[in-house]
Amino acid sequence: MGVLNFQTSRKTYTVNCGAEISFDPTDISFVNRLFSLVEKLEKQQNESGAATPGDIFVVAAKRDAEMRADIDAVFGEPVCDKVFGKVNVFSPAGGLPMCMNFFLAIIDEIDAAAEEETKISPQLSAYMQKYERKYGKYMQK
Repeated sequence: MGVLNFQTSRKTYTVNCGAEISFDPTDISFVNRLFSLVEKLEKQQNESGAATPGDIFVVAAKRDAEMRADIDAVFGEPVCDKVFGKVNVFSPAGGLPMCMNFFLAIIDEIDAAAEEETKISPQLSAYMQKYERKYGKYMQK
């Protein structure tokens, strides 16, 4: 059987000196899923959801479970237990929910990767021209 290897942008990151997660910071679908989840989080922050003080714990546990499922869906695999452990993802850390700090760290990586790819783009044009010359005869005109 043959082996096919090609360049991807998938990277593995160590989170807070512990868990390892992998994602492609240049994947438009991943970025879209992440930003949609950030929007959902912003909307949730404006809703209390608790009718009585005792309901706060029930609502907090429900939202934690829902956000964990949403985060795992963004990554396409379970990452929350590795990243957050048993701590509620909405626990405050530095004035923001922990999950928002996590999202902002990922967004920083997305920005850095986009910037790096932009630098490479001019080289890509020359690289593609090489293959267009070589295989252009097979392309339909």
